[in-house]
Amino acid sequence: MQLTKGHSSFRARWVVVVMLFIALMAAGVAVWLGRVAPGNEGPGPSTTSTTAATEAGGKPPINWDNPIRGTDVTTTAEAAAHVSFTPFVPKGLGNPVRIQVDSPSADHGGMTVAFVYQHPAYGRFFLIERKSSTTQADLEALAGCNHDAGCEGEWTLVKLKNGTNGLLITGGPTTGIMWLSNGVLLDVFGPIDTFTVPDAMAVTYAI
Repeated sequence: MQLTKGHSSFRARWVVVVMLFIALMAAGVAVWLGRVAPGNEGPGPSTTSTTAATEAGGKPPINWDNPIRGTDVTTTAEAAAHVSFTPFVPKGLGNPVRIQVDSPSADHGGMTVAFVYQHPAYGRFFLIERKSSTTQADLEALAGCNHDAGCEGEWTLVKLKNGTNGLLITGGPTTGIMWLSNGVLLDVFGPIDTFTVPDAMAVTYAI
């Protein structure tokens, strides 16, 4: 695995949402706050837990049961009816324990599909796919996130099996990789304590 190291920082994904969305030009997809969504649904905590974390000087925890604020569906085929693109179907990862979409109606109006996995080797992780106008150049430009802007950890480029670069994000509460395929931005990430860089790379190879 080849890494191109950037002088980095990031990983409180909810802290750098504005910069991330501007840079990625995510076409108005506002279902997460930098990989995690606020509120009682999705990975964001409740108001009470947010207040407690803030008062303690910490960061809100990620809810690893709810990837986005959305609607549960049972299959990838059902998810495809809710969004405006054909979701990528992971191979060899087993069945997800949850699939969510950002649109409540099966009218192809949604932009995001999220899969929750509990894998025997990789543990709990999310795979989030969303329609995006982000270019490869936009994605690669995010390597080396500005620490002075509030980022934590490292953003570096990693070579994927198709020869393109993905964005590897490490050094905070999560480990993950973001990459592009046919106008879809894919993002796989899990808890840093249990989801390693090799785990994230293995998931990208399964898609």
